[in-house]
Amino acid sequence: MERRMTVQYSISESEMASEIKRLLNRSLLKISELDKAIKDDLSKNDGYVDDDNIYKLLLFINSIRDSLADIDFGLNECSSIAYGYHDYLIKKQIPSTDAKPSMEELISQMTSDNGALNAERDKNE
Repeated sequence: MERRMTVQYSISESEMASEIKRLLNRSLLKISELDKAIKDDLSKNDGYVDDDNIYKLLLFINSIRDSLADIDFGLNECSSIAYGYHDYLIKKQIPSTDAKPSMEELISQMTSDNGALNAERDKNE
């Protein structure tokens, strides 16, 4: 089986559903192509199960298994992305309890704290 490589890329949120569909359709196309290839190969080689062609049968089976493993990897990637997207959508609906203040809020707080500190200092003088 050919060596697999891991790639990482980003897409916009609005493209996520279509990207998951694209990956799923790619795997489904591979399944259809494998089905056709198996049927074509079997129709050309009726003697696979004969004792004198057992090696050819084993090669044929291994080829099918490699193709199925490739399809399984693709479906696993698609599933992983779909789970991640699902988690993202769920978390997006739940309001964050540890929201960080905006820059404007920080500046306002620092300014008001500084004013309070100056007033306290003036009072003590």
